[in-house]
Amino acid sequence: MKRTVLSALLAFIYLNSYSQYLEKKWDHTFGGTNNETLTTLLQTADGGFLLAGFSNSDSSGDVSEFRRGGRDFWIIKTDSLGSKQWDKRFGSDLEDRLYSAEQTSDGGYILGGYTSSNVAFDVTEPSRGSLDYWIVKTDAMGNKQWDKRFGGSDYEWLNVVRQTNDGGYILGGYTYSPVSGDVSDTSRGGEDFWIVKTDASGIKQWDKRYGGNLTDALYDLRQTSDGGYILGGRCVSDNIGEVSQPSRGNNDYWIVKTDASGNKIWDKRFGGTENDNFLSLEQTTDGGYILGGYSVSDIGGDISETTRDTSNVISSRGDIWIVKVNATGIKQWDKRFGGSWIEDAFGYVTQTSDGGYLVGSASYSGQSGDKTENNFGYEQSWIVKTDSMGIKQWDKTLFVGGEDEYAYAIQSSDGCYVIANYSFGDSAGYKSEPSKGNYDFWIVKFCETSLPQLPVAKAVSSNPGICSGGCLTFTNYSFDSGTFLWNFSGAIPSLSTITSPTGICYSSPGTYSYSMIASNSSGNDTAFGSIEIYPLPSFSITRSDDTLMAPANYSSYQWYVDSAAIPGANSYFIIAMQPGNYLVQIADSNFCPSSDAISIISVGINVTAINENIFSIYPNPVEDEMIVSVIDKMVGGEYTIYDVTGRKVFIDHIRSTSSRIQLSHLHPGIYFIEAVYGDAKIAKRFIKE
Repeated sequence: MKRTVLSALLAFIYLNSYSQYLEKKWDHTFGGTNNETLTTLLQTADGGFLLAGFSNSDSSGDVSEFRRGGRDFWIIKTDSLGSKQWDKRFGSDLEDRLYSAEQTSDGGYILGGYTSSNVAFDVTEPSRGSLDYWIVKTDAMGNKQWDKRFGGSDYEWLNVVRQTNDGGYILGGYTYSPVSGDVSDTSRGGEDFWIVKTDASGIKQWDKRYGGNLTDALYDLRQTSDGGYILGGRCVSDNIGEVSQPSRGNNDYWIVKTDASGNKIWDKRFGGTENDNFLSLEQTTDGGYILGGYSVSDIGGDISETTRDTSNVISSRGDIWIVKVNATGIKQWDKRFGGSWIEDAFGYVTQTSDGGYLVGSASYSGQSGDKTENNFGYEQSWIVKTDSMGIKQWDKTLFVGGEDEYAYAIQSSDGCYVIANYSFGDSAGYKSEPSKGNYDFWIVKFCETSLPQLPVAKAVSSNPGICSGGCLTFTNYSFDSGTFLWNFSGAIPSLSTITSPTGICYSSPGTYSYSMIASNSSGNDTAFGSIEIYPLPSFSITRSDDTLMAPANYSSYQWYVDSAAIPGANSYFIIAMQPGNYLVQIADSNFCPSSDAISIISVGINVTAINENIFSIYPNPVEDEMIVSVIDKMVGGEYTIYDVTGRKVFIDHIRSTSSRIQLSHLHPGIYFIEAVYGDAKIAKRFIKE
C-alpha cells in the first residue's frame, strides 16, 4: 500500500480566534539509522538548545559515537537557529535510558536516567540491583566529568534530576527495593516515590521515600522558593503511609511538599473515577503550582469538565488535564483539552511570560473539540496555549507526514515557541528534512506574527489503492481557502472544483498522481498525492473428471452452482456433486475480485463430501492454538503456513487426521495454511488475533 505524499506546507499558519498567527522560523531533524527517543528539551544560556534522550543507533547520521550496548544516553547541542554544534553519548553494555537533563550553574549539564549495565565504558560503579538511578555530569561541551549510581537490591527508575540551590543535585523517581544499597527507608508497598540528595560532586547526602500500600511513581520534582521540594507523580495507593487522602479512581495525581531535608510537610491528591496520569509540574509566579498530564476520566471527583472523546470507547479516552493549586496545595481550578479521540504522551506544562501556560501532548484526534486542525499524519504533536486562568487562547497541530510521539514545548527567551518530539516520517508538512532512520529527534520554532495567512492545502484519497473499475472519494482538509482545483490523472472525471469530490473512477491499472490547488486572496498552496490502481485477476477453471480447479495462488474463493453459493466451498478446487453451471468468485492479495464459470452436464461418481470435509481448520480467527482436520489419504503430507508476503512461517508433517498447531509465536494478522499431499494442494485463509 502506498502512502499519500503531500507537499510541504507554507509558512504562515492560523493559530487562534483573535487574529494571532504563528510563523515557522526553522526546523531540524537529528538521528541515526535506528531509533532515537527524545525525553527532554531545554534552552541553554547561550540561546541554543539541548535535546536529550536515548539512542540505539550505531554511529551514523548525527550520532557521532559508537553504540555501547542496548540504548545509550544521547544528547545533542544546537545553536540558536537549531543547527547542530555537537553530540555526546554515554552508556555501557546493557540498557541506559536518559529521562532528564538540565544545564548547571557552571555551564555544563547534569543528565539522569536509569542503567541496567555493568561497569564498562561510561558506567564506573557496579550494579545495586536490576535497574539503578544513573547520573552523568558533563562540562559545557558535553565531555563527561563524573558519573554516579544509586539503587537498592531490586529496581529503581529515575525520571528527573535537578540542580539545587547549594550546587548539589536532587534525583527523583521510584523504587521497588527493600532497605538495601542506597535505599534507607522501608517499602510502603509496591513502588514508592524515592528522592536522593547529593552534593556538587554527586556524593549522596540523604534519601527519602514516600508512598502508600500500592503503586506510587514520581515523574517530576522542583526545588521550591522556600528551599524545600515539590514532588509529583501518580498514585494508586489507599490513604495509608504518606498518602493522606483516599483514591479518586485508579491512577490519581499526587503531589508531596517537603522541607529542605526532604521531610514531608503536606500532600494532596487529585483525580476522577478512571486513570489520571501525572507527568509534569512547575512552581508558578504566585507561589502555587501547575500540574499537568492526561486523563481518561469523565467529569467527577476533581475533574470539572466532561471528556472531549466522542468515540464511545472508554479505554481510548485521553485528554490533556491541568490543575492549578495554591502554595498549600489547595486546588484553584482545573482545565481539560482534547479532540474526539486520544490525547496522550504528555510532554511539559510550563508557565509563559504573560502568566499563562503552554502544554503539549501527542494527539490522534482530527479537528474536533478543542483541536482546531486536522492531523497531517497519524499521530501528531499538539500544543495548547492558555491564559493565567487556564482558558485556551490557541492550539497548534504540528503537521508531519508520519507519526510523532510526545510534545516538549517551551517558550524561548525571545518570546517565541520551540517544540521538540521524536518523529517517524520523511519531509512533509512542517518537517523540511528527511528521516535519518526510524524515529528521530525533531525540533521546530514558531514566532507570533500579525501578517495575513496564505492557504494551507491538504488532500487525502479515501484509499491509496483500489482495483480497476473502482471509484474514489477525495477529502479536502485544507483551511483558510476559498476555491479549489483538483486534477486527477487517468481518471474520469479528470478535473473538479468541488471541495471534496466523489465518484472519481479509474478503469486501467497503474500508478496515478493527483493534485489540489487551494486558493484565497493572499495566494495558493498545492497538495500532491498518488494512488495505485490494481489490475483485476485473470484466470479460468479447469476440470479433471468431477474435480473443478481454479489457480491455487489467490487469497479467497467461493464456489457457486446454478447461482447458489455452496456452503464451505472456499478452496481453490471443488468436487462436483451434481450437474449444473458452476462458477467460482476469487479475490487476489489486493482483494480485487474476478470470476469464471463452467458447465457440468453429468456427474460420474457419487461424492458425499465437499471441500470442508476434506480439510478444515478451527477456530478462525484463532488465538494461540488451531485444530486442523484432514481425510485419511492426506496423512503423510505437509502443512505449511505463509504470511501475507508469502514468507513461510511454519511447516510440519501431517501425522494424523486431527492435529493441534501452536500459533502463539505468530504476530496478529492474516495467514494462509496449505495442506499438500501428492500433487494436490488445499489452502485456507485464517486470522491470527
